[in-house]
Amino acid sequence: MRRTLTVSDPDVQRWHSRLRIDTALIGRLTRERGWGNETMCELELGVCRGRITIPVRDSHRRLIGLLRYQPWPKAGQPKMRAAAGSCRMLLPHPTAEPSHDVLLVEGEPDMIAARSRGLPAIALPGLDCWRTHWAQLLAGRQIQIIMDADAHGRAVAARIARDLDEYACATIVDLAPNRDDGYDLTDWLLEQTLPAMEPRRRGAAVLLDQLSGSVASRDPREVR
Repeated sequence: MRRTLTVSDPDVQRWHSRLRIDTALIGRLTRERGWGNETMCELELGVCRGRITIPVRDSHRRLIGLLRYQPWPKAGQPKMRAAAGSCRMLLPHPTAEPSHDVLLVEGEPDMIAARSRGLPAIALPGLDCWRTHWAQLLAGRQIQIIMDADAHGRAVAARIARDLDEYACATIVDLAPNRDDGYDLTDWLLEQTLPAMEPRRRGAAVLLDQLSGSVASRDPREVR
């Protein structure tokens, strides 16, 4: 039986308003995580008790979950927590992303960094959260699967590609084939020399070209 979500839309809006006026925090998120203010507003990010709040919505824009993310956790502190009663879902919901070409990335923070560069990214909410039936939500698209550079990430990327095979054209992008330390899309984006947010459309086109050409892309059939 599904539990009742313990937060509401007014909570989301209150926390979002707090973040919008916290220019110091916004500046740090931009410098150190590559998050853009426009994207933070688009996703209704907020701040509550030192954590970034990330609302999760369904295809009808109904609030179905809330994540609390710590960008700079102390030793032993979890980066991500979910409010009681939360449902985990692809974020943003695929119906909210009109692009035919989509990056399916590991985790909400990578998604935020990618969208801040104008890239049409959708987050998988953790490697162990993939659900086979989600493949149907991505039907008819060109999907680049970008998980972290480690054994678990690569294994899940292969599984997702197999599930997508019936519905979409999927390519696995390995950002660092010679690494096995969890190097992720945020790390890669922060190393690029393009301006973090402007101009978004030109920058996104260049980054997409780099993703398809300068890092290792694999046809999913090669990893079966």
